[in-house]
Amino acid sequence: MQLYYELTKVSVVANVPSLNLVWSVPLKTTDSHFTLLRLIALPTQISPDKFIKYSVDYAFFALQRSRRSYLLLTEADYSRCDKRSITICPAETAVCNSQSLKCESSLFFQTENTNRLCRRKLIFHHRTPFLQRYVELWVFHFSKQQQVTLRCAQDNKEVFRTLLLSGNGILHNGTGCSKLPMHSKYLRNCMEPRRRKWMQRYSIYRTTSL
Repeated sequence: MQLYYELTKVSVVANVPSLNLVWSVPLKTTDSHFTLLRLIALPTQISPDKFIKYSVDYAFFALQRSRRSYLLLTEADYSRCDKRSITICPAETAVCNSQSLKCESSLFFQTENTNRLCRRKLIFHHRTPFLQRYVELWVFHFSKQQQVTLRCAQDNKEVFRTLLLSGNGILHNGTGCSKLPMHSKYLRNCMEPRRRKWMQRYSIYRTTSL
């Protein structure tokens, strides 16, 4: 019942003889419930100086619970969604059958049609790093080994995690963490006495918890 109160919208329509309340309650059926996933395309190294990266047109992939249908959303589409404990999006996007593949769905389902459906670009001498937090996950890409320090809240105190990252990967349980630049004077003062204690190494495609 509390969820209905949270998602219900009320508007007031007034005229001379009356004051009307209009209640808008979203209805959920079995075939309208989707799990929303963010799409992140990262370069993959194929030789010492060459990387390949998929080009995707959509930022979000939404999969129906039965896995028979899916939706593809752009950033603009997602911006029109009402984001609460349950994300509610306007019914403006086409629902695709899982047998009707596009690049993004083929990548998710790992089908043999991916190379035919997806555009790829070859990148030479790639050096651009990527480290971004998405709720409790940190997604990273480093073409060469890179030292990264995160400041995390743990048991009402600050804990510093220094990691050696390379390739592509995911760090879990990072909700209360923020990245500190290595040239930070505050970081040097706090980290130097215990740098060896917290040094950890993570490489390509590995996932771990902070």
